Amino acid sequence: MKPFSARNVAAALSRKGFEKRENDHTYYHFKYNGRDVGVSTMISHGEKEIGIGLAKRMRAQMRLATNADFARFVECPLTLVEYVTILKAQQVIDD
Repeated sequence: MKPFSARNVAAALSRKGFEKRENDHTYYHFKYNGRDVGVSTMISHGEKEIGIGLAKRMRAQMRLATNADFARFVECPLTLVEYVTILKAQQVIDD
């Protein structure tokens, strides 16, 4: 897996329902139907590149099964609807 631009990762998170919160780091909390569902990740201030180690940790925090899923999330083939389906299958979101 190649490194990702931190800017591209942040943009993908924002586009797909993650709410940004600034603190000692930039935290992203996933909101579904207006409520926080307990899925979150973070990017350090000044981070320019998300390497494989950090991508793996973020992927796990986002409840994605594979590095390929994380890449699809960032590069946008994985849609918000597909991401919600993944979270529902893991019973993170109940509808």
